[in-house]
Amino acid sequence: MCMGGFPRKRARYLAMSESTPSIFERHPRVSGALIALLATGLFLTAMEFGFRWVRDVVKGSPWTARAENIDDLELGWVLNPDKMVTTKQNACGEAVIRETPPSKYLIRVPGARGDHRALFLGDSFTQGTEVSTDRLYHAEFERYSNGKFSVFAAGVGGYGTAQEYLLLKKVFDVAKPEVLFWQLTANDLAENVYVGKDLSTVQKPRPYFRPGSGTFHIEDPSNWLLRNSELSKYMFGELLKVDRRFDFGMSGPLFRAAGAGGVGDSNAGIAVMEGLVRRVREDFPRLVIVGFRVDLDSPPDYAEVFRKNGALYFDALPNALRASGTRIDCAPADAHWNHEGNRKAGELLQRFAEREVLPLLERKSQ
Repeated sequence: MCMGGFPRKRARYLAMSESTPSIFERHPRVSGALIALLATGLFLTAMEFGFRWVRDVVKGSPWTARAENIDDLELGWVLNPDKMVTTKQNACGEAVIRETPPSKYLIRVPGARGDHRALFLGDSFTQGTEVSTDRLYHAEFERYSNGKFSVFAAGVGGYGTAQEYLLLKKVFDVAKPEVLFWQLTANDLAENVYVGKDLSTVQKPRPYFRPGSGTFHIEDPSNWLLRNSELSKYMFGELLKVDRRFDFGMSGPLFRAAGAGGVGDSNAGIAVMEGLVRRVREDFPRLVIVGFRVDLDSPPDYAEVFRKNGALYFDALPNALRASGTRIDCAPADAHWNHEGNRKAGELLQRFAEREVLPLLERKSQ
């Protein structure tokens, strides 16, 4: 009986199947769009992971072993203490050897014993990813000082003033500096103020400082696509490099297409800087503080912020570098100092220290 019923049920099922249209037949446009969306998603996923695989194969090592920075819950991102020694070329065609940092907070510990302990604090100019580690300006400063300074350095690309202050707190007990050289760039003001999505910063959540309340808070200025897709980040960066070199005018449309926010109010950025310079003065009253700018675009407000808080300020460095008559950077592809720029900057900073800082340290020791 069961055997006889099976053919009849199968016949009814086939009849219903023939008479009832499938969902693809009932909604051909929606179904086609869903299939196209799924196929696009699978294609983009394959492209993303294919790019990561090819990148690691070409370089002969995983990206995590070559990455300059890693994520950090408190500071946003820090140095990669597990990074292997790497060799590459910068935009000037110079050979660059990047060494493993001493810790996730310090890019340099002293290479020589000196009479005084100095700490250089800053952002991408101090980390200097496109220059050999032992040729960075703070290493050159120590060499030019001829035993007068033992030099520590703490700097990470993309850091704003809040991150630099928190980084100083992390390394102070290790470095025990008598003098702090605080490296400044023009984009510090924008990076000090959260304005929503901001592609001028590293694509990570980061701490911000509220001068009114004196508190820190974490915000996420990152764009989801660039934060999660290595291929998109690579393509975006390469397009910006092409635009800087040939001035096609692509930067604005690229930033708008990626959902970038506006630029933070400069007065608010200065208020953040002033509040944190004042806090360093209060936290470390015996510390000699020297602010110095590395680019011509840094505003004159920086000098006022440091001097009104009892600090020194070296304003002449950018002009003095350009007056040297040699190529000091890899512009327009990369405006950061090349090896010669770092050497000259270290020499000029040492001269300033000899003239302005050492007499002050000697008076403090009496």
